[in-house]
Amino acid sequence: MNRVSLIASLVVALSFSGCATEKSYSHFNTEKGDYSSAVEKRLRTANLYKKFDTIMIADVIYNDEWLRTLWVEEQAKVKRLGDDDKKMLLRLQKREDKKEAVFLLCVYTAEDKWNDFSSRNSRWSVLLESANGVTRPTSIIKVRQENLQMRDNLPFNTTFRKFYSVTFLRDKIGAWPYKLVLSSPLGAVKFTWSAE
Repeated sequence: MNRVSLIASLVVALSFSGCATEKSYSHFNTEKGDYSSAVEKRLRTANLYKKFDTIMIADVIYNDEWLRTLWVEEQAKVKRLGDDDKKMLLRLQKREDKKEAVFLLCVYTAEDKWNDFSSRNSRWSVLLESANGVTRPTSIIKVRQENLQMRDNLPFNTTFRKFYSVTFLRDKIGAWPYKLVLSSPLGAVKFTWSAE
């Protein structure tokens, strides 16, 4: 290829590369806003190993009132909600938070059969240690990623993960700090959140 052809090819390539006017977003390159930053602040991570083998990688996000409020703000902005719709959504989120403490559990296990948190006969025990002592969840529900409120704001690779909504009654758990414990014959991990 001669020099003139090379220069012409570069000019054509550069002119085409500048044609896109809209940004293309994906799970891994979304712009970081207040809600994404808040999700990261409420995220806790733990890995469980046996010798050199990975047993489990777990990420847990505490979906507290602060996080829920920022989610409503983001939804209002993105979906262009009117004031009435925004207020209704915020009331609903605050009502849910007043009644329940909800944690999103995102888990990878080396063996698929170990990832059975929502099973009646799960090998895992899930407990919350708080000011009121130790409490068991009222429910552990397996959730599809596309049904998660924060599905577009998860700051980790979601491949091979299963997602669970873990719920505790607010009047049973009392005040911060909260320590979520996952334990089984395979081992145990603990995640801690404290008032900031």
